[in-house]
Amino acid sequence: MDTGLQHRIPVTILSGFLGSGKTTLLNYILTENHGLKVAVIVNEFGEIAIDNQLIVGLDEQEDIVELSNGCICCSVRTDLLDAVVNILSDESRQVDYLVIETTGLANPQPIAQTFFMPDLETRTFLDSIVTVVDTVHYEQVMAALDRGIHVEIEKPMACTSAHAREIMQKQEETGLVVLIGYQRHYDQRFRWVRQKIAEGLIGRVTLTHVFQGQNWLRGQQGAWRLVPELSGGGQLNDSGSHVVDILLWITDLEAEEVFAFVDNRGEKVDINSAVTVKYTNGAVGTITIVGDQVASGMWEDITIAGENGIMWMPQDGRLMVSTEDQPKPTEVTDFSDADLYPGGKDQNFIDAIRGEGEVQVPPICGLRVIELTEACWRAAESGQTTKVEKS
Repeated sequence: MDTGLQHRIPVTILSGFLGSGKTTLLNYILTENHGLKVAVIVNEFGEIAIDNQLIVGLDEQEDIVELSNGCICCSVRTDLLDAVVNILSDESRQVDYLVIETTGLANPQPIAQTFFMPDLETRTFLDSIVTVVDTVHYEQVMAALDRGIHVEIEKPMACTSAHAREIMQKQEETGLVVLIGYQRHYDQRFRWVRQKIAEGLIGRVTLTHVFQGQNWLRGQQGAWRLVPELSGGGQLNDSGSHVVDILLWITDLEAEEVFAFVDNRGEKVDINSAVTVKYTNGAVGTITIVGDQVASGMWEDITIAGENGIMWMPQDGRLMVSTEDQPKPTEVTDFSDADLYPGGKDQNFIDAIRGEGEVQVPPICGLRVIELTEACWRAAESGQTTKVEKS
């Protein structure tokens, strides 16, 4: 460990396009009981919409709000350097971490340079720069790896197969941790299903079915997700990538070719997708993604059929299993015999950095997802069955 960092406050700079999700992340940091006293520096309190019930202290003169979980939120009036020095100089606060939010299209580089100035370089260190927008994931990951920084990245890992392969190669060259934020890998149901399929509970997988519906389109009007240059794709590449990933992960199948119909619903990105897949083991399947669902919330339904049984994971959270030995569908409620992971993706990221656990969502998962996704787009455009291009 670099002992020079032990008494310096780590800093994360959070950037991203308007509507990219920065506020959602900041609200989580400011309201959750994560055990850290985080100082969040923003431009305007109004953008964060802090719940008044969580406020335990307010310094209107300094534009500082203290929250019940120990975090503070500070609004920058004139100069970022002054705001940071003000927070660090107040011994009563003793913050553990600093998060700096940039606005709109702000370039984080000048902000990053602030922490190499004499007043701050001995008191803080730049821990990470987080950018919330899909199409720059590749550039951000590669830049971090070039600097020797471990990376936990939101989905999708990359918006092209070529970029995904470069990330994989760079990770292998550096040996650094790269983890994708597909949280279903830590869900006990999915881990149990993956293990039992590998053990042969339902025999060779012969058919898969995935349905995902979300009231997605209505909530994205005027936002960056409907701009292909920023999002890299539509619902299939956004929420849909979660179910594509978990399908390939629990079955350990590789897609060989696809046929797809895609309806953009008048937008520039895919909204509704109906996909038929053939896998390398001979199995077939369907993936149905609905991005203009009227009902609120998310609707998901997954079925995996094998030569000797079937598994069904309906919307209500149950897991039903039927096998030749036990043909009557039975709900599984005890997952203790599975290889469960004690914690979520963030804990896994920390464990992997410390050498105390394997990455549960490595870059290969992101590559397999974008390979299949790109094949769907090509098939829909050509109107023909399309091979999935492999690395």
